[in-house]
Amino acid sequence: IEHDERMAAAQRAEDEAWDSARAANTAAAVQAYLERYGSGRHADDARALLARIENDERTAAAQRAEDDAWARVRAENTPAAYATYLAAWPGGRYADDAREAIAALEADAQAWARAVALNTEEAYRAYLAEHSGGQHAAAAGKAIAELAAAREAEAAAWDSARAANTVAAVRSYLERYGSGQRADEARALLARLEREEQAAAAQRVEDEAWERAKAANTIAAVRAYLNRYGSGRHADAARALLAGLE
Repeated sequence: IEHDERMAAAQRAEDEAWDSARAANTAAAVQAYLERYGSGRHADDARALLARIENDERTAAAQRAEDDAWARVRAENTPAAYATYLAAWPGGRYADDAREAIAALEADAQAWARAVALNTEEAYRAYLAEHSGGQHAAAAGKAIAELAAAREAEAAAWDSARAANTVAAVRSYLERYGSGQRADEARALLARLEREEQAAAAQRVEDEAWERAKAANTIAAVRAYLNRYGSGRHADAARALLAGLE
């Protein structure tokens, strides 16, 4: 009877240890049970439970590793980082997101390259319309502001040059904005002003020649004037003076 009682007590102790290990549901608890009752009646169940727990722990550790890697990739947010993730986890839980991110970043880079090549406010606005949260959004905003300021400065310089209406002022504008929006108009204005200056200079030379001829008041001086300026604006007066002298 005592033997049977001891056996029953031992079995109760093992059952309680098994219930405790199952309730804890940890590798350490089940291993502790097996170390004590490796040949017990719950040993096979304990080994199966231990195998499942260890497999779950390996799976969880692997998932944590992938999650940590994905967090680093998202923080870096470059095609190379996403490609590195895909090389390690081609079928990972974030694989589709990684491929979509690569495609989006490549599209963003291409759109930015087009905007930079055109380098206009309209091009940068078009980039922002498609990629408002793109990697180059801040640079696009800065470029728009700089181009707008440059456009306003050019417009002010052109208004100043037109108001001055001199060869020097228009040349100064063209030296600074030779490829600007008003460059063709400025060149046309410059050509007109240069023609006008040349005509005015030529007229001054003729006027001075006439004044010298009048001051000399000789046939030779008046004829010299007429020989050079026979169609000039003082030609009729010169002929009248010559007739009086002759």
